[in-house]
Amino acid sequence: MKNLILVLPSFFNNSGHENAFINSYKIISIQKKYSLHLIIAENNNLKIPGNIYKIAPKINYNNFFFLKLIKSFFLIFIFFFRLLKIVKKIGKNKNYYLIDGCSFFYFLSLLLLFLRTGKQTTLLYYLRENLDQKPIYSLIFTIFINLCKKLFFDSVIIITDNDPLEKKLKKKYTPQILKLPIPHIFKSKKNNYKRFDKIIWLPGPFRQDKGKNNVIKFLQNNQSEDFLLKINKNFNIINSKVSNVSNSLPRQKYEAFFKKVSAIILPYNCSSYQYRTSGIFVETVIAGKLLFVSSNTWMAEELKKFKLKQLIVKDWGKLSIKEIKNIFFNKNILHKINKMSFNYANYHNKNVFIKKLSNAL
Repeated sequence: MKNLILVLPSFFNNSGHENAFINSYKIISIQKKYSLHLIIAENNNLKIPGNIYKIAPKINYNNFFFLKLIKSFFLIFIFFFRLLKIVKKIGKNKNYYLIDGCSFFYFLSLLLLFLRTGKQTTLLYYLRENLDQKPIYSLIFTIFINLCKKLFFDSVIIITDNDPLEKKLKKKYTPQILKLPIPHIFKSKKNNYKRFDKIIWLPGPFRQDKGKNNVIKFLQNNQSEDFLLKINKNFNIINSKVSNVSNSLPRQKYEAFFKKVSAIILPYNCSSYQYRTSGIFVETVIAGKLLFVSSNTWMAEELKKFKLKQLIVKDWGKLSIKEIKNIFFNKNILHKINKMSFNYANYHNKNVFIKKLSNAL
C-alpha cells in the first residue's frame, strides 16, 4: 500500500483552518487508498483517527540567541531519531511526503532522514510566504529543494496558494509548482446590510504581523465615535472602545460572530502579507461580510480584481467609522462583495482542493 505522510509541526488543534486541511488530506487518502500518517507536534489537541505520531518538538523559530539555537538543534536531532523509527515502521513502499509548517530548523532532520531512506518517494512542500524577505531561510530552502530534487526524490512539488507567490516561485525554482485553493468551510451568503450595529471585529489571535500599531491608529482616530471593536485578549490593547474576545473561540461561536458584526478589519503588515494569504480573509469574503484590509497585501490585490478599492486602507489612522458606515449602505459595493463571495465559494472549498491535490499524487 502507498503511504501519504504528513509532516505538520505547526498544526496544534482542531481549529477551522487546520481541521479543513487535515480532513481534506484524509479524504484524499481514502479515495486513493493510501495509508495516512500524521507527524505532528507534541502536546497538541488534534483529534482525528489514523496513524498519529506526536513527535515534533516545539521550537522558538524567531529566537537566534546562541543558547536557544543550540537547544533548537538538539531538539531537531531528537526529532530525527524519532522520525527514523516511524519511517522504518512505515516501510519502503511508494511514499508521498507532504510537509507544511516546517521552519528551516526541521530541514536538517528531514535531509538526514531522506539520506537514510533513499530516492523512492515524492516530496510535496507547502510554501506559504516569500522567503526572499528572509535571506537565510531562502538560501537554506533553495539548497534543501535542490538536494531533494537531485538526490532523494522521484519528484518534488512546491505547493502554494496565491498568484503572486506562484509567479515568483516559477522564476526561481525548477520543481513543479502547484497552486491550490484554501479549503475553508463557510457557505456563501448574500448580505442585505439592513442594519449597522456598530460592532467591528478583528478575528484571530495576536501575532506581530497582524498590525497592532495599525489597530491603535484606527482606535485613536475614532475615539469619539460610537462603536465597539472586538479583538482577541492577547493583543493587550486597553481602550474604552475595545471588547476582548477569547483567544480560542469554538468553531460554532466563531461563525456566529460573522453574523453579528457590521464589518471586519484586517490591518495586517504589508511586508508580511504581500505574498501571503489569509484564511480569515477568505472566510470573510465567502461569508459576504464587509471588510477592510491593508494596502500592498495579497488581500488588497484580490479586492482589486473585483473593483473593491474602497475597502483597501493606505493609512489606518484615517479610516473613520463614518466612512465604514457609508460604505456599509452602498448598494454598488454590496453587489461587488456578493459577486466576490460567490466566486470565492466556488474556488476556495474542500472539493476543489481535494481534486487538484489528488491529481498531483
